[in-house]
Amino acid sequence: MVIKINNKPLIKKTKKAKKTTKANNFKRYINLNSSTYPSKQKIYSRTKKYKTKIFKFLFKFIFFIFIVVICIFSFFWLKEYLYANERFFINDIEIEGCKNITKSEIIKILPFQIGESLLKIELCDAKKNLEKNKQELTNISISRKWFDKKVIISFKEGVPEVFINIKDKKMGLDFDNKPFDLIGNMSSMAVPTMVFNNNEERTTLLAFLKHTKEYIKNLIPQITEIKYGDVDDIILTLDNKINIYWGLPKENKIEDKSYKLQKILDDVVKRKLDIQSIDLSFIDENKNMVIVKKVKEGS
Repeated sequence: MVIKINNKPLIKKTKKAKKTTKANNFKRYINLNSSTYPSKQKIYSRTKKYKTKIFKFLFKFIFFIFIVVICIFSFFWLKEYLYANERFFINDIEIEGCKNITKSEIIKILPFQIGESLLKIELCDAKKNLEKNKQELTNISISRKWFDKKVIISFKEGVPEVFINIKDKKMGLDFDNKPFDLIGNMSSMAVPTMVFNNNEERTTLLAFLKHTKEYIKNLIPQITEIKYGDVDDIILTLDNKINIYWGLPKENKIEDKSYKLQKILDDVVKRKLDIQSIDLSFIDENKNMVIVKKVKEGS
């Protein structure tokens, strides 16, 4: 009796079974290659370390903010404490340079007074206030004296080189071309009055007087008026009504004109002449000539 053995499986593998087998083989491959795909334990360890780092960072950040807040609070507390400390209160305000202006006038302008804290006052603001309200002051300096508990203010009072009229108000003008109010005995000073039509004329006349003053300094107190004439020449009027036609404000002619003018005026005084005008304008044309006009008899 012959028995045949059938090697074929009783159950045929379907396509679905084949796919399941491949998936199981892939899972086994993953488990065998644990270095490439970390285990759950390793993933948990890494997550724990990451959370620890975040916690430490947050702790440091919060601690830093706390320290900053404490420092700011301490700074303001210390600041207010020092401001209220009588050891730093101003006992005196010393003012140097007063001639025509009084100490009380200066103190009224200052943004601080006696009894305030030396630490609290702003010296820059005080200087700006003085410059704005007292334009006649120059070289202003303000300093603290901690041991003496006082403030020292020093300045120079501007001296008017000429008088000018601005909106019918008589004011002083120095060589910095800076108008200021006349105080004290300034209005009675022997300085000329400048007459001008615009800022350009004012600047030119002031520059002319600045360069000429060294050569005619003895004549300055006698000059009552300085202005431009009809042909852009400068006219000086003396207190004895003599008009000096200077000519153009050329710097290279100033010394020569000043010398000749002084010689003529000395001669006029010596000879007791009654003259009306002195014309120096021909010197601008390199002509060695000065015209002196006498006052007509009976005029």
